[in-house]
Amino acid sequence: MKKPLALLLLSVLACAGSVAQNCDLIPKPQRLTRLAGTLRVEGALTPAYETDASLPADAYRLTVTAEGAVLASSAPAGRYYGEQTLLQLQMLNPDGTLPCVSIEDEPQFKYRGFHLDVSRHFFSKEAIKKVLDVMSFYKINKFHWHLCDDQGWRVEIPEYPRLTEVGSIRKASLTNKGGATYFYDDTEYGRGLYYTLDDLREVVDYAAARQIEVIPEYDLPGHNVAAIAAYPELSCDTTRTYEVRVMQGISTDVLNVGSDKVIDFLKCVLGHLAETFPSKYMHLGGDECPTVAWENNADCQRRIQEEGLKDVKDLQPWLLEKLGSWLRDEYGKEVIAWDELIDRWKPEYTVKPIMMVWRGTQYAANAAAKGLRCIYVPSRPCYFDLMQCTVEQAEVDEPYQGGYGDNEVNSIDKVYAINPVATLQGKEGMCWGPQANLWAESLTSETEMQYQYFPRMLALAEVGWLHYDSRHWADFRQRLQSHAAILDRFGVAYGKHFIDPVEPTPMGAAQAEAERLLQSRGRAGQAGYAEQEAYAALDGALAASRQPGAEAEALAEAVSRFKAAPLQMPEDGHTYQITSASTYYKARYEGSTLYRDRDRLSFHYTPQQEPRELWRCRHNADGTLSLISLLDGKPLVVGGTEALSLSRPVEATKYDYVPGAMLIGGGGKLLYARSTGRAEDDTDARLMYPGTWRLKEVQDFTAQLQGLLRLAQAERDGWQEGTYGYSSREGYDYLATVIEAVETRLGQGGTVSREEYQHYADMVQRYMEYPLVGLLESIDEEHYFYIENGYFTGTYAAATSSGVTTLPSYAADNARWRFERQPDGTMLIRNKEKNRAPYAMNSTGGTALKTTTLFNTANGKYGWTLQEVTTDQGNTAIAILDKTGKFSWYANPNNTPSVVLQPRDWGASVWNITRIKADVYTDPATGITALPLPAAALPAVLYDLQGRRIPSAASARPRKGLYIEGREKKLY
Repeated sequence: MKKPLALLLLSVLACAGSVAQNCDLIPKPQRLTRLAGTLRVEGALTPAYETDASLPADAYRLTVTAEGAVLASSAPAGRYYGEQTLLQLQMLNPDGTLPCVSIEDEPQFKYRGFHLDVSRHFFSKEAIKKVLDVMSFYKINKFHWHLCDDQGWRVEIPEYPRLTEVGSIRKASLTNKGGATYFYDDTEYGRGLYYTLDDLREVVDYAAARQIEVIPEYDLPGHNVAAIAAYPELSCDTTRTYEVRVMQGISTDVLNVGSDKVIDFLKCVLGHLAETFPSKYMHLGGDECPTVAWENNADCQRRIQEEGLKDVKDLQPWLLEKLGSWLRDEYGKEVIAWDELIDRWKPEYTVKPIMMVWRGTQYAANAAAKGLRCIYVPSRPCYFDLMQCTVEQAEVDEPYQGGYGDNEVNSIDKVYAINPVATLQGKEGMCWGPQANLWAESLTSETEMQYQYFPRMLALAEVGWLHYDSRHWADFRQRLQSHAAILDRFGVAYGKHFIDPVEPTPMGAAQAEAERLLQSRGRAGQAGYAEQEAYAALDGALAASRQPGAEAEALAEAVSRFKAAPLQMPEDGHTYQITSASTYYKARYEGSTLYRDRDRLSFHYTPQQEPRELWRCRHNADGTLSLISLLDGKPLVVGGTEALSLSRPVEATKYDYVPGAMLIGGGGKLLYARSTGRAEDDTDARLMYPGTWRLKEVQDFTAQLQGLLRLAQAERDGWQEGTYGYSSREGYDYLATVIEAVETRLGQGGTVSREEYQHYADMVQRYMEYPLVGLLESIDEEHYFYIENGYFTGTYAAATSSGVTTLPSYAADNARWRFERQPDGTMLIRNKEKNRAPYAMNSTGGTALKTTTLFNTANGKYGWTLQEVTTDQGNTAIAILDKTGKFSWYANPNNTPSVVLQPRDWGASVWNITRIKADVYTDPATGITALPLPAAALPAVLYDLQGRRIPSAASARPRKGLYIEGREKKLY
């Protein structure tokens, strides 16, 4: 028979060599038969293509013989999968000798997906394309793109520009989710980090060329704090000011689904997504949506009545039915949703959403019982933000720790053991297939993202492709070994806990270590690094080791000499940033920058190039050195002394030397980074642990001056007159002059010297010395306040008829409070709804607060003292102290809803007290509402007739009397 032309063009050589060929394909084909002989390939192998209409669209037949390869399919999907199998055979056999095989293959499930959250951490188009390359190679065919959430809005919507101008930016980020104490770094995140609609189309086209369908998700009506921060009119309480959420977890601030304006907004956003993404499917979220905000919202209550709904819990499925039917009618789309909607989905609804089952395998059966299809994504083991190894398997430099801590592990063997249809006997067709979800609350880099996907996605790829009874863990694990080299060729990070290590030769080990050390040669002679001569000597030894007859011992000795070479100390009078060198997997703070936070030391997880991060080195006569803050002139103190020494860390696990890593010690202690974001004293000197630091010299201060400007502008933009903890009006006015001066200097261009920078930093320091508005000054009697727990944020104190409880929202009037000053300086605290005042019968821990309307202000138990307190957990807020000053209001909603007394330094014994600007007190006796003068009408400077300045808080402004404004007396 005549050979196809494509085969004639191949440059192949058939041979029957004795070397065993590698057929360790992942996913394993449904049917693979080894044939006699091999195929020798020079360069890329292009198969002869055949069309076989009898094959399903995603099936293929591949035959490799000594004469070449033939690939049969009926559609582009099957053809692409066959091409990936052929390419994989070539990558598994890099010598060009391919086994002769016959493969008949098709996937078990039509849906084999991966999910990526870009709200919490944004990933560029290029980063996503790189992952798509690997996913498509392993025949993953769905990309679930989680585009927006409480912590950030990542999609351009032209009609609503503030979604990306405001909603993309948050003040801080969670950086260490795996420990008992979460670390929320105060680095701004998200400015400019969003996709244009053209960006989305570009990724969609790139994925489509690789047979991956991109399914967008806009999670609604919960998980919308970023949208509400941009447009408060979308919320259930439009009187509030919202910020893009920083903390993880569930917010009670949700969309007002009773408002037609909100429905119009949702249709606008979904319309753009429907037009941008050609997929037949759109994910509308529907998970974790508290209904408390709807319970007291007039729009939502009216919606319940008009639509004949049972209660607020019916609003969420009603919304999905409304939007889903609109998407179906207007765009031909089907809806996917999280499994919370299963229980409340009504049989009369016309939309039949595909349920993404995440809470547990039983929900797959629950969905099928209601005639709803599902996608299998149970958090255990399909959530890839969980750790992929146990503590015992983790390396000291494990690239990631997140999820829910050490004891929550979704290892690759657990992923491989998935059976998506286990609970669907007789209804297996209702499950479309499996998906892996990667939530990004504690992801901080593209490397971490890749590391969490791989190699677990290889296991999930086989779960989606191969029938459960055909899968065997030992066989997969053996094949997995061959794919480490493939992942290396793709250039992605991956976990190696189930990859058997290849022991290098002594020479290979010495050369690898020398190459690792020489990677830092560009820092030779800088603080903490060896001198240039040491690098040159090691470089020469490495070159010599590659000559014939070279011995490993010689290079190993050169490595040892390099590690023992003296370290360069910082220069006297030079300026440095102090950055963490900790790569310990429970405290990955590498690159985090130390700064002075008032009288404490903290660190930014991401350097901000701002003034508090700069330190000037001073050499002392006794051989020690001091590091002086360039902003306020205060020294860094360790172990009670500012006389510091720098030294090498001690060995930890497989590492004994990391270029540039040093210990900063004094008084027998070491500077140590805590998981709280604070830096304190410790004695742990192990390399790569949180006691290791680097010093990075700063010579051009332009970036720092720009950071100084950002710091000043943020202070100005967030300033609230008369509010506790903010500067006085004089300070604010002075800050404006500082900003103008810095903007003028930066506009002149050129390099900024340290002396210039110091001049402007001194100006900022003078601003910081202006007095702050005191706690009592900030609390007026004209407004109501909400009292939010400072540890369990999102938990609010509320009055009942007998005591004080906690609520997940302050929308109800019983969660709003008024403060009245008493003659003795304490505060009487009264509730808006109940008009009841809290008190405690005893000053002992555990005493529950009671409320009454029969209070006697002369009795000390009704007066409370407000004081800023830092607790034993490191959080600072306001303690509401009883008459002894030892006990404060305390709440732990995980144990009991009641508010009780506990010691003032307990973590949950502090509160955030925030004025509700639009909620003004009306005197019930007179019916008069106390309205302060509007801000624009307030004079800038006002004095009484004795020359005393009137506080700038609106509550302190006079309502009548003679006062001095400027040079004139004015009657109020």
